Amino acid sequence: MGIVVAAAGAIIQNVHVVDFLTGIHIGAEGTGCTVQSVSISARRDSSPSPSLSGIVVEGSDEHIIRDNTITIDYSPALALNATTLIGISISRSRNNTVLNNTIEGLYAPSVAFTSPSFNNSASVYGMYFEGMRDSHVIGNRLLSLQGGPGGNSTVPGQAGGSGGHAVGIYLTDQSVANEIYGNVMVGLRGGWPGVSVSGYH
Repeated sequence: MGIVVAAAGAIIQNVHVVDFLTGIHIGAEGTGCTVQSVSISARRDSSPSPSLSGIVVEGSDEHIIRDNTITIDYSPALALNATTLIGISISRSRNNTVLNNTIEGLYAPSVAFTSPSFNNSASVYGMYFEGMRDSHVIGNRLLSLQGGPGGNSTVPGQAGGSGGHAVGIYLTDQSVANEIYGNVMVGLRGGWPGVSVSGYH
């Protein structure tokens, strides 16, 4: 974990967070925080790791997340099963502003791996909103989001895993009454086989 916020009104500005599983985590106590002009980057290139996320908000409201840059490079590490790479994740939250952030390069493994089990590759989400309401997501740049290829099986006759999804902005059905416009998505690429690419989902 990079930076953990457990107090209301915190301002995180002009810092560089590196080599994390979660770059910045704002919990239920952290209402009304600002994350601005922060550079977040992580790389995993040796062994499997849990899911990686740049900025995570859970259970608190009224945040400003703006002018940040997030890069996550998981290649060529092994991304097993339900591994996900997420730039910005907001859940159970309302009245947020997510403005002018750049999520450039969420790279899942570039080479398929082989194992005896059925393995699906990593999926990537530029922004993932679950139960977010009454918020504004404007002018963000989501560039080079690449899901990984499905794993190969060493068991005769057993199919390999599915490739990873690549989604620019993902909203669950509990995310309502949000204003989302002016976002740019370039270079979304799903992993083979089972390629799934969505700008908005």
